[in-house]
Amino acid sequence: GLSSDSIPVLKIGAGSSAIGFVTNNILTALTTDQLGNSRVANTDAGAYESTYLNYQTITFGALTVKKVGDANFDLTASASSGLAVSYSSSITRVATVSGSTVTIVGAGTTTIYADQAGNSNYYAAPQVSRVLTVGTATGIVSVQNNNVYLKTNPVTETLLLEGKNISQICIYNALGKKMIQSAYLNGVDVSKLQSGIYFAIVKSEDTKTNAIRFIKQ
Repeated sequence: GLSSDSIPVLKIGAGSSAIGFVTNNILTALTTDQLGNSRVANTDAGAYESTYLNYQTITFGALTVKKVGDANFDLTASASSGLAVSYSSSITRVATVSGSTVTIVGAGTTTIYADQAGNSNYYAAPQVSRVLTVGTATGIVSVQNNNVYLKTNPVTETLLLEGKNISQICIYNALGKKMIQSAYLNGVDVSKLQSGIYFAIVKSEDTKTNAIRFIKQ
């Protein structure tokens, strides 16, 4: 590489001694190279300047599960160098990051990346990532329904389910507001619901509970 004065730079490992001259057993570090240019780093070898960079790491704790509607929160990763850490989100429809502040956008999962690019004294830190999980306001994070199934999806007028001994159903919108609660008798009338994504919490007589996501047209 080249230093700021266009002298070739040789990067060597951390821990190298400064180059200078010894008079009466006293080491005096050189401030210029043999061409008379000011040194820009820690060691000097004749007409060449050599520098070393330190390694750094990032400490980034696990992220707690959030819900749609939760307040913005700050990320607190730190670099061993003391340099500022930058962040990014892999899926911005779930969460966005501005500076170190996370804004919840919607339900799902996204990966939050922490980076530190380094500078003239430090190498870039290895990237660290953490998974952020965002559920709906009802606390639903993932949808698994091994016992109950939708007959059709999207739904226009009537929500029809397939399953044994279905006893009750509660329907929530994406913000977690309960819209319908009723016994299940050959379907549930959803004609008055606005178009959008909804979650049906289905209870069976055997006390099993299933969460089903559906689209209302």
